[in-house]
Amino acid sequence: MIEPKYRTFWPRLGAGLLDGLIFLPITFLDKLVFSLGLPEIILVIWYLFTSTVYYFYSVLMHGTYGQTLGKMVCRVRVLDISEKALSTRQAFMRDSVVIVFGLISTIALFPGVLAGMNPYEPEDITGIQVVLILFWVLSFQFWFFLEFVTMLFSRKRRAIHDFIARSVVVKVA
Repeated sequence: MIEPKYRTFWPRLGAGLLDGLIFLPITFLDKLVFSLGLPEIILVIWYLFTSTVYYFYSVLMHGTYGQTLGKMVCRVRVLDISEKALSTRQAFMRDSVVIVFGLISTIALFPGVLAGMNPYEPEDITGIQVVLILFWVLSFQFWFFLEFVTMLFSRKRRAIHDFIARSVVVKVA
């Protein structure tokens, strides 16, 4: 039997969707910025910012508050396995696999962006970049599936990233 405080699947899913909505405006701005014909250095800086901002948000929010804004709204918190405050190192470890997947896609497109390519125009993306992006998409989907299965069969509803970071997600009163 799962203790009520660990029944966090739906709140975690909701929190992930809310956090995604928080960053949705950046996606629209991203497409706009690349369509304006700005100098390449500005596009490179913007690309690096938009490619990494979510990871900084997630690690810093979890490391500081144990929650992202989405988790605050959905009333769940990430704690150390001992149910004390999560450290920033643990927050980083928790996101480390997703950060690696993100870095793969960022690195795959970076040379093109550096050369003035618009990453939102499919005809600008080269063959190797397509292969790396496809690898990223398939890897991320496989990772998400493994996370989901692990969480369903864990007594405290811990996903793989929780095992990596020695963390647990609990409901907040």
